[in-house]
Amino acid sequence: MNICMDPFIQKKVPDLVIVPISITYEKALEAELYSNELQGEQKVKESFSGLLKARSILNTDFGRINIIPNEPISVKSFIEKNYGGKMDVHNDEGARKRVSTDLGYAITGSLNKGLVITSTSILATILLAYRKGISFDDIVSKVEWMRDDIVKRGSSVAYEGTSKDLTNDGLALLASLVSKARNVYIPSTFNQIGKQNRSALILDYYRNQLIHLYGKDGILAAVFQVYNQNGKIHREKLLAEAEMLTNILWLEFINNPDSSIKMDLDQNITEMVHRGLLAIDGDQVTIASKAETRLSFVSQMVWPLIDAYWIGSISLVSLQPDLRVQRKVIVERMQWIAEKMFVENNIHHYESSSMETLQNCVDLLAKQGLIKCTPTVIGKKGKSPGVEVEVVELTAEYREGSDREASKKLHDWIERIAMFRKPSNNYATPHGLRSAVITDFPVLAKL
Repeated sequence: MNICMDPFIQKKVPDLVIVPISITYEKALEAELYSNELQGEQKVKESFSGLLKARSILNTDFGRINIIPNEPISVKSFIEKNYGGKMDVHNDEGARKRVSTDLGYAITGSLNKGLVITSTSILATILLAYRKGISFDDIVSKVEWMRDDIVKRGSSVAYEGTSKDLTNDGLALLASLVSKARNVYIPSTFNQIGKQNRSALILDYYRNQLIHLYGKDGILAAVFQVYNQNGKIHREKLLAEAEMLTNILWLEFINNPDSSIKMDLDQNITEMVHRGLLAIDGDQVTIASKAETRLSFVSQMVWPLIDAYWIGSISLVSLQPDLRVQRKVIVERMQWIAEKMFVENNIHHYESSSMETLQNCVDLLAKQGLIKCTPTVIGKKGKSPGVEVEVVELTAEYREGSDREASKKLHDWIERIAMFRKPSNNYATPHGLRSAVITDFPVLAKL
């Protein structure tokens, strides 16, 4: 953004017009390679031999590419409209940074507004929400609801045919990622450690196309399911916990730091009531009639992220009391723990081991003051200048030692995040049985 702004700031041009262009792919060429990178593998270098080997893709159906130019944004008009022309970006460094940041959020908002949702994004979201299996008829039913819901949220779906046709086309494009048994579809899985549910990482890549539409709903739905008492929660309690979770997952969403998180969430509760997900009873928030399945569905957007940040926080225990390790090493350790926990059924989302999410977790932990990341030169010897790497260590406030209060702080943080984790499915009580069964097996919601 700063590079784009330079000609205008240096008065080489009288104005700068930015045209945000939203682009979505039904099937991304690099999706599988991207999933390899999320598992910590090195990016494959481009080469002529690699190009020759890739000839087979010429016969592959990649579906549609949707290119949507959005309303042009004049930088000069943007400054006049939002600041009354009082921001001197030509001479004031602070004003320049403020305008660049605000303009970045405006461009991102425009891109999201123009984003056309693909069939594969809808199918990936459904398959990951019901990864224990979902029938074709149930997929079509979910597709029908999602198409309608996406349009109501101000977006659009890149498909003109019926929901049944959309389902068939989407499943065909995702064929390598989906298994079918007795008319039940599930994400394909692998049994070797390090390759388990790689399909989940690719499906998550497609699901992210919807995160701007369902992210806040997912946070509120997750908090509701964790903290409700007999199907109710005080509105202020819901807002307080959702604000805390939003701050934890801050780097996973596009958030304007100048806006009030609590006010945004409060407005979102009102919108969820209008959409028929929640209901208001005085100062209490409850589930709307027949909305239990949909509330569980939208919460699936954030459960994997919560598990990733919980695992990342647990990994900090290995730094006690004063161990210093390279950032790369601690992230790899987090990923290893996530994979082991998945194998042992302690977490249910393989995408919680995503390298990108765990990197964001490290940044969040540094922002919250649990760790500090210090640039350090290693390998310096003789004429060799060495290599600069980031070294991670716990801050004094969270180290075990003579101060028992400091020792307790890290465990308190871990427990705080653990409170937001998806509740274990409870088949022991009538209410728990219904909730668990409907969540895991949507076909039974009709019985």
